[in-house]
Parts: sequence; structure tokens; C-alpha cells
Amino acid sequence: MLLSVKVAIEEAIDRRRFPRRESNANGTIQPHDGGSKVQCILQNVSISGARLRLEKAAVLPPFFVLIVPAERIERNCMLAWTKGDRAGVRFR
Repeated sequence: MLLSVKVAIEEAIDRRRFPRRESNANGTIQPHDGGSKVQCILQNVSISGARLRLEKAAVLPPFFVLIVPAERIERNCMLAWTKGDRAGVRFR
């Protein structure tokens, strides 16, 4: 069973359009409507999007600005998926 999960993960990674780079930088999710900011950690990033880890599971708006000073990132994002304290975003 574990081998089939590993193969599925490797195949999903191979289908990515752009390579991702690992990170562990602190960031902030800033809603466009002026709502509460959410702290996050940038786990990986590509030119098309990123995977984030939140301090705790939270409801995120569909569109927001991701700010990660250490990576010099300030990008408009669209929420692609969430699962617990993880989220995927697409850069707009």
C-alpha cells in the first residue's frame, strides 16, 4: 500500500507544470477586504503558485495578497485548495 501511495505522489509531482522550490519562510495572508491577517509559512513555491502551512486551520478568502518578506514575495493569490492547516494558492 505504501509503495502505491509513493508512486501516486511521484506521478503528481511529475505533472506539475513548473518546478517547485522548498522554503520555510514566514508570511502573511492579507485579505483584500481588510479582514484579519493570517500568519503562514511558505512551504514551497513556483512561478505559478505556492503551498502554505497556517498556524491553525482557518477559513481563507478566495482572493488575497501573500506577503513573504524573506522571499521578496508580494503576490495576489487565488485559493486553490485547503486541507486542515495547509493551503495551495495560484498566483494571479
